[in-house]
Amino acid sequence: MARPLQFHWANTPHVLSISGTDFGVYGQLDVVKPNDTQHLLFLIEGATVAEFEAAWERQRGNWLELFRSPEGETVFRAMRVIRTAKWELTWNVIHCDDKPYDSLSVVVLK
Repeated sequence: MARPLQFHWANTPHVLSISGTDFGVYGQLDVVKPNDTQHLLFLIEGATVAEFEAAWERQRGNWLELFRSPEGETVFRAMRVIRTAKWELTWNVIHCDDKPYDSLSVVVLK
């Protein structure tokens, strides 16, 4: 059963749902915009739900923002992460004309 980790970013609702599997943590980030919703899937091999939730708690229930484009740019870009010593989930944000073109990437440190 998926556990939703809800948060708002810039007054926009987002839902991050995670489930444990034999392979690791499977999840989905829903980016909800007025004109569109994007559903981004990910799998973090070897991770556990407890590990993911502990990372989320350490980050005060949100993503760490590593980069944000300057105010006034026509295309908004940002890079946000959830990280542990074993893995990193990166949310690459690109919004153009209020449409999301976001993506997720996972790096497992071995």
